[in-house]
Amino acid sequence: MPQRRWPRPRAIPVAAGEWRNFLWPLLVVNDAATLTLPLQVGKMAGSLLASHLVSLLAVVLFLSFQNLLVAGLQAGATKG
Repeated sequence: MPQRRWPRPRAIPVAAGEWRNFLWPLLVVNDAATLTLPLQVGKMAGSLLASHLVSLLAVVLFLSFQNLLVAGLQAGATKG
């Protein structure tokens, strides 16, 4: 079993810098047309979560009924 590696010390300043790049435009920008890409993604997070849940439901349904799909394809592919 691999041993857990702790994040390198460089990860903390990088994360802080990215947070600064997100927070400053959030405080300064008031117009929806001038939002930066991370802010637009942040505003769409609710709808993105909903779309991911719907697609996850489709995958779960496919995996649960996969044996019926294969059985139907095999039954239709044979003569007789």
